[in-house]
Amino acid sequence: MSDSKAGLQTARTLVVDINWNGDQDLIDCLDSLQAAKADLLQTYDVLVLDNASTTGAIGRIEFEYPWVECLKLSQNRYWAGGNNAAVQWALERDYEWIVLSNSDIVVGESWYTALQETARSVEIGAVGFKIFGEARRVPIEEFHDYNASFHLRDLAWHDDIHMSGCFLAVRSACFAALGGFDEVYKMYAEEHDFLSRVRLAGWRTVRCNAPIYHVSELASRKVPLLTSYFAIRNNMRILIKLGPRRFWG
Repeated sequence: MSDSKAGLQTARTLVVDINWNGDQDLIDCLDSLQAAKADLLQTYDVLVLDNASTTGAIGRIEFEYPWVECLKLSQNRYWAGGNNAAVQWALERDYEWIVLSNSDIVVGESWYTALQETARSVEIGAVGFKIFGEARRVPIEEFHDYNASFHLRDLAWHDDIHMSGCFLAVRSACFAALGGFDEVYKMYAEEHDFLSRVRLAGWRTVRCNAPIYHVSELASRKVPLLTSYFAIRNNMRILIKLGPRRFWG
């Protein structure tokens, strides 16, 4: 893959937009990421990681979004494996922060400045956000109302380990030291497993109040039985794997 696109490797942050048949939601996500870059002096790069989609959206991305890099996998490696491939791509290019984003995300215009302010301490290994649609579906109007009134002077954050991987910023040093996500999970609970390892290794994991909108369950609604199986199995797995070390309890 060529690194010839403008800005590539000059930014310290890479947004990884993981996609499986995302179509219009992926377009909306990229449009919001592009709009949020408008007034930034130091910007970020965007990589679309395509998990062997069967629709034509990725071809449209390559044609209409020249500022976006695309990494296409030949088979669906699910959330954990797809993000691991993207993380390896990012580590080879020396990004300081890797932001994991689902394709059904809309960002607020201040998210990146909020990340920079929150992540000033080298003790912080991961930063989450105020996700509208993290645990349940919510109308996007709730996000727009909050986003319209949110100002960076109101920025605050607190320690948290139970943060969704739908939009999660991770310091690349954490991946370099700990490896990637446990691909046995495939999807669901793999981010909690990883964040637990980040905390055990001595980094802080914090959540800030900058707003992000998540459509919620865009891909999982297409395979409901498989989704239910992984959700139940993986919650049991993480309790067995990390139960003896549940220092946050």
